[in-house]
Amino acid sequence: MRTLTAVRSVAGLALLLVLFGSTLSHASAQGTATITIHNRICPVEYSGDTIFEDCHGTPQDSNLEFTIDGPSTATAATDDEGNVTFANLAAGTYNISGGVPGDFASTVVWCSINEDPDTLFQPTDTDTGVSVEVADGENIICDWYNIPFDLSGGTPTPAPTTTPGGVTQLPGTGTGSESDSTANFALYGLALLALGMTAIAVRRRVMR
Repeated sequence: MRTLTAVRSVAGLALLLVLFGSTLSHASAQGTATITIHNRICPVEYSGDTIFEDCHGTPQDSNLEFTIDGPSTATAATDDEGNVTFANLAAGTYNISGGVPGDFASTVVWCSINEDPDTLFQPTDTDTGVSVEVADGENIICDWYNIPFDLSGGTPTPAPTTTPGGVTQLPGTGTGSESDSTANFALYGLALLALGMTAIAVRRRVMR
């Protein structure tokens, strides 16, 4: 009887841990920050020093996919104006990647905070894109300029196949992070193990 009670207690505790861990991972993906990307295209092999004036008025085609990866993670495609917004983000450092593949164009990125020109900065380059840090309540706006290579007679740029996007709101439950998911799998395993032990203990008690 004591063994059965102890196993039931372990099973109950494991289930509580699963629910608690899931709640934490959901909460960790939420926030009030926003990252907006303005995807623009420059003339072929552009090398001027007035990139905003020369390129910002020419949005890149829609349906180019961008991904943000950090405390919150999401993927969406640009709209007909070449823009995409990721909202409800937790504060922290984010890697932004996407746009035209690197085989077809180089990329220059300038960002600002809350549309204030005095905050203009170039984000840190990463292996897959750029890295920006955003605080609660901030809207980081990044002008993402694609400068096409001269591919005369070369391979044409493939048509994007992503789903149209626009503003991407993270759901109320959030997406969590990879580490959150790993912890949840471990907790689910513990719960299943405890439930299995409960079934064995009940079977032995019935057989007695």
